[in-house]
Amino acid sequence: MMELHSLTAKHIRVHIKNGSTPEDLMAHYSCTEAELKEHIQRLYSQGNGKRAQDILNALKANRKKPSRKSKAGADAAVATIPVTMRTLGELMDDLGIEPPPEKTLADLEEEERVLSDEVMALESQHKALAQKHHACIGNLRNLQAKLEEIKSLLQSCRDDYEEGVAEANTIADQMNEICNLRREKVVALEAVRQLIEEKKTVTLYVYADGRIEASDNPEFDFDDYGYQDLKPWLSEREECQNLRVRDIDTLARLLKIDEQAEKHLLVFVFEDEDLESAFQTIKGA
Repeated sequence: MMELHSLTAKHIRVHIKNGSTPEDLMAHYSCTEAELKEHIQRLYSQGNGKRAQDILNALKANRKKPSRKSKAGADAAVATIPVTMRTLGELMDDLGIEPPPEKTLADLEEEERVLSDEVMALESQHKALAQKHHACIGNLRNLQAKLEEIKSLLQSCRDDYEEGVAEANTIADQMNEICNLRREKVVALEAVRQLIEEKKTVTLYVYADGRIEASDNPEFDFDDYGYQDLKPWLSEREECQNLRVRDIDTLARLLKIDEQAEKHLLVFVFEDEDLESAFQTIKGA
């Protein structure tokens, strides 16, 4: 059995891909369905809860999939999740796109910039080709009228017309290729942006004994410099009257960490409800 707080967004994606259901996770992490739902909502607190609901729906959808155990010795056939519930990883699999390897935040931001530039360049090329295609169509109409008006130039105009058709078809084929390529680039771009958002979101676990840990993001180095200056001010606030001296110290550190987080979006998970209430009240003041 594992502790529920150790369940990360990355773990959840792996569980979904492996066909796990809410019941599997409840058994694995020794928790109730309500506790599992609350934990997932905390992990995906952005986006008005839609992302968290999609994750829960994907886990529930696995209940309808054939059991992997009943197909030992052969690859399990995975039922298709409805489009509205499909994960980004599954969509990339359908398009034949390899998922990007684990990268640093700097690498992902650079890749986002390159992909954004490529998408914009492709859109510009598509627009230019669309204008040329429109001009070709207009030229073809003029040639058709000329064929009817000047019978003596029929053969010459016919040659021009057939050449124009070939050019228009070539351009149309190029436009279709660009549309397909752009679609793949947009999916890759969204995948990178999602990874960037996950990299920027750091969950800090605040324990009753004063420990503050980012167990899901061990490389995150939080900065609580200057928290000692906040302690006298916090001790006098009404919200802190029921807090212990150690809690005042922890609260001061949390306020400084949140203030100095720079690029990262911090999500705080408290073990002590009184400390959480005081933090949220002071932070929102």
